Amino acid sequence: GELVIVGRFDTETQMAEYVASEVRRWHDTESGRHWNECAVLYRTNQQSDAIQAAFTLAQVPYSLPEGQITMLERPEIKHTLAYASLAVSQDDELALTEIVNVPPRQIGAASLQKIKRGHELISLELLSQAVGEEVGLRLATVESILDLMTLVCDDLPRKAGVLSPPEF
Repeated sequence: GELVIVGRFDTETQMAEYVASEVRRWHDTESGRHWNECAVLYRTNQQSDAIQAAFTLAQVPYSLPEGQITMLERPEIKHTLAYASLAVSQDDELALTEIVNVPPRQIGAASLQKIKRGHELISLELLSQAVGEEVGLRLATVESILDLMTLVCDDLPRKAGVLSPPEF
């Protein structure tokens, strides 16, 4: 078989970009090679994030072993992206639904059902209605909703206008 290549890199991003470029080169240099004939092994799950990002940028298709989730499916990434989306567009109901109780805000499942009133997603309008009407929410829940609305309508948009993307 082919010789093993050993490389030394200053960052995991450099390593991942090298791996992605080598996989792309391997695929593109000989016709008849298929992506599913290549495997990348790594020592820690942390390395998979950088490799997934580099493969995406290099347009190298990949799949993960059964049971593993992609970087973008991880809860902390989904929540971060939802907050970033809300900073730009307060009408993003999917993003609002994703973070309505992240971090925990004393808005439990029963309260969410009262707020949603049969709707699938949470909206600022539904939150506003729930605060303004008597729907049986606890005072702590109402205060949490008001704090959330301030965050979404005032704080996030203000920060989005001031911070550059790497800081955000």
